[in-house]
Amino acid sequence: MKIALLGENYFPTLGGIQEHIYHLARQLRQRGHDARVLTGLPPEDGPWRGPRDEPWVMRLGRARRYSIMGSRTTLTFGPRIAANLKRTLTSEKFDLVHVHAPCDMGLPALFFGIHRGRVVATLHSPMNGASWPRRLAAPYYHHILSRRCDAVISVSETAHTAMRRFARFESRIIPNGVDTQALAAGRPLPQFQDGKTNVLMLGRLEPRNGPDIMFKALPSILARRPDVRLLVAGAGKNGIKDHQEMVPEAMRHQVVFLGPVYEERADVYASARLCVIPARAGTFSIIVLEALAAGAPIVATPFVQSWRSERHFEAVKVTADFTPESIADGVVQALAEDPTARIAKGKEIAASFDWSRVADQVLGVYEEVLDRRGAPGVQGQRAQSTPPISA
Repeated sequence: MKIALLGENYFPTLGGIQEHIYHLARQLRQRGHDARVLTGLPPEDGPWRGPRDEPWVMRLGRARRYSIMGSRTTLTFGPRIAANLKRTLTSEKFDLVHVHAPCDMGLPALFFGIHRGRVVATLHSPMNGASWPRRLAAPYYHHILSRRCDAVISVSETAHTAMRRFARFESRIIPNGVDTQALAAGRPLPQFQDGKTNVLMLGRLEPRNGPDIMFKALPSILARRPDVRLLVAGAGKNGIKDHQEMVPEAMRHQVVFLGPVYEERADVYASARLCVIPARAGTFSIIVLEALAAGAPIVATPFVQSWRSERHFEAVKVTADFTPESIADGVVQALAEDPTARIAKGKEIAASFDWSRVADQVLGVYEEVLDRRGAPGVQGQRAQSTPPISA
């Protein structure tokens, strides 16, 4: 098959969608399929993070960066980019286009205005934030998901349920994947092997991920565990400066800001005694899966209301609520426990989400779509008879 993976978000920005597209493309190519990534090129506002482009990554034009609903994202849009996209779709003659985050502005919106071929879409977003813009766009979401897509995938039940508030459609649950071998191969960084207990918080520094909650929990943690050192991996809108100032001044020597990490990520996980995820919202959390694969015990807030239905949360110690006090209690309790059983269970769960298995499920959807008779774009009429693919 010749497949395009189209997404607004891709490297050098970091995030779960970027990881998803990259690893899925690699798995498809390893199986002999001609998979290409169609994306934009973000502004040159920092060092390159993530894998360098291979020939199968096709950049369609320069993107702009903007903030929406507590998160930073990109927008690849305009007549020249639309022309580049149309030219690429015409010349490459893809058998199928897989659109990630299909309701995003930018490339997905341009794509649905141009293309009439077979389409699979994957929903990643928790759709958090103000609901009124979403409600205004509900007719568009319904049209895209129920009329223009031959199949819709959701990375979790939460992602499906979040979009169902605004559109009627059917989707199959196929989770995010993880490169278990690469993450299990991490080695502790020497500079953090000095006898202190390293607690890791990894992710973009933005309100949705709750770094402010973690910093407010720090005094209570250090009062009971003065040996703790907090490692902060990630950056926000203004780098790390704004968040460094959130840390109580007397405790700043016990917090290390690493900035964005990618190549060294497995080693960062290996350096941590515990991984904390204080997020306010999310759908699947690839960070949970990565930490499990790396053998790092996890404390997380109940940021997904249906977290009990997501298997990879079974090995996670979940706090009672989103307060700093609850997070502090969870961290201190987890550090006092023997993590052996939790680590073993986490690695077993992560193995079931290895990209080699997840890619097979996605390929099954592609084959089903391409095997159908009749014109593409009738997912809404056919999905009722197609059972969801379970995670």
